[in-house]
Amino acid sequence: MKRLITIAILGLATICMACSFSHEFVVVNESSQPVDVQYRVKEFEGRFSPPELPATLPSSQLKPGEHHQWISLARNRYRIDPEYRTVSVRILPGEALLIATLHRDSWSEFPLERIEVRGVNGVQNFTDRQALSAFLPVSATLHTLNYR
Repeated sequence: MKRLITIAILGLATICMACSFSHEFVVVNESSQPVDVQYRVKEFEGRFSPPELPATLPSSQLKPGEHHQWISLARNRYRIDPEYRTVSVRILPGEALLIATLHRDSWSEFPLERIEVRGVNGVQNFTDRQALSAFLPVSATLHTLNYR
């Protein structure tokens, strides 16, 4: 009986650890000017909401393998269009924008249909599967799309 309880506790701990593992998808502005980020969210049932409310932090605080304390943006710093399922945000030089968090390795649940980053150095535009692959893994938990 004691052995069964130990096995159950270890199994529960393993499940809890697996659930706490998450992947952050972040746009980083490495240019010297502000950039405009617009992304379209895949269709889903129910009322529209973005995968994450827009939140940023200085890119210097973006550390691989760490839990980040994202700062929610004021409502006047972003625009949400429920009809077209888009979110538009201007991010400053040296700023990182949280786009989405996946809580497991289920890439099919990646919520974006399209992402565009527009700045002084041109436009980066990714659709469908390219939208996911545009975010390069920095660590097991951090994936970034860097605008230079």
